[in-house]
Amino acid sequence: MVFWGAGPGVTLSLKNLFGGVYGGVCGWLGNTLHSQGIDNSIVELAATDPVQPVIGDGIEAMEGDGLLHGPARHLGCLVFANDPLGADSACCSPMEINPSGIRHLAEAARLGNLDPS
Repeated sequence: MVFWGAGPGVTLSLKNLFGGVYGGVCGWLGNTLHSQGIDNSIVELAATDPVQPVIGDGIEAMEGDGLLHGPARHLGCLVFANDPLGADSACCSPMEINPSGIRHLAEAARLGNLDPS
């Protein structure tokens, strides 16, 4: 699981659903769905995929400009959950990000628990 913040997005467990399906076929570099419609794709995959256990490694996270260009940030946390949306919401807390402000998390709220507690 990759964390990144300090902006309008994070990539966490729900985003991994997208990468596992689409990225496995087309690759993620240059993927137009990352800039056009990825939030809807993530939510649609979450709605059709059964709940998966989440093991999130947030010991060292990355902030800023995506997964390739951001500075490291030590968070020192591990996340274990059976609700990917709840896990993603809880992961926003140490990054000081409001999960309701993340488009795909807000759209997926109908599917699970967006309450970070």
